[in-house]
Amino acid sequence: MRELRLRALSDAPFAFASSFERERRRTLDEWEAIALGDAWEQPMAVFVAADSDQWLGMAGGYLDGDRPGVAGLWGMWVAPEARRRGVGRQLVEAVIAWGHAAGASRLELSVTDRADPAIALYAVLGFVPTGEERPLAKDGSITERFLARPLPAS
Repeated sequence: MRELRLRALSDAPFAFASSFERERRRTLDEWEAIALGDAWEQPMAVFVAADSDQWLGMAGGYLDGDRPGVAGLWGMWVAPEARRRGVGRQLVEAVIAWGHAAGASRLELSVTDRADPAIALYAVLGFVPTGEERPLAKDGSITERFLARPLPAS
């Protein structure tokens, strides 16, 4: 997980609220807690895509402890060599299925204004802008946009 997350931050630093340096400083115990879902106070899951010899992407989901019925998608990234092959769709669909199974009725995410391919993927998967935008905390020249979609009813 550490390798994959650092690769994502190196490839697309504009796409994440965290930074390569911040994540690089995490201990192996912290990475294990993240991978096992023990690092957060609310339920969460991490999904990875891989082929026989390399990691291709990741996406995480969590339940929003402050808003019942709301799940969030975080850390979505697909390796450049795996893009446009359906990997991103599969990762997001895994988070959608997890959120639904966990009882959420809505899935939310944020995406930066510099991630046009991600924005297009999210639109195809039914995400729509919530109207909320703000400067990305680590770089105010980047705008973070919030999207959401309903999850299927049980």
